[in-house]
Amino acid sequence: GSVLAAKHGTGKFISQNEITLKYGTEWKHFKSLVKSPKGDNFFVFITYFELPAQYLLAQLTDYCDKYNLLYGEFSKVLMEAFSHNFDPIAFQLKRGRYFPTICADPYKYVMVRDDIKQWLI
Repeated sequence: GSVLAAKHGTGKFISQNEITLKYGTEWKHFKSLVKSPKGDNFFVFITYFELPAQYLLAQLTDYCDKYNLLYGEFSKVLMEAFSHNFDPIAFQLKRGRYFPTICADPYKYVMVRDDIKQWLI
């Protein structure tokens, strides 16, 4: 349960010394992480589909740092909204705004690429 690498916002990676000072040698939320990728103090980005949320959260951290705001509440609300709209089950339930909008008019948002289609076959 150790933190091997970390970033704060969109900036550089945090040094190993800073990681140890901030998180210790054993991350205190590790046991919760083993049970679920979502906790009160963390959210694990598991797929490439979640990359935009990662970057948005990093930008939010930069913004909060710049204006001396607390980002804990912002990040919690952001991740709840992200989960509501983009969880795989949201596609099946047609929940949120993302999947229902794309399903209603997929060719407005998806570019057909016959060359890639041929490559996959």
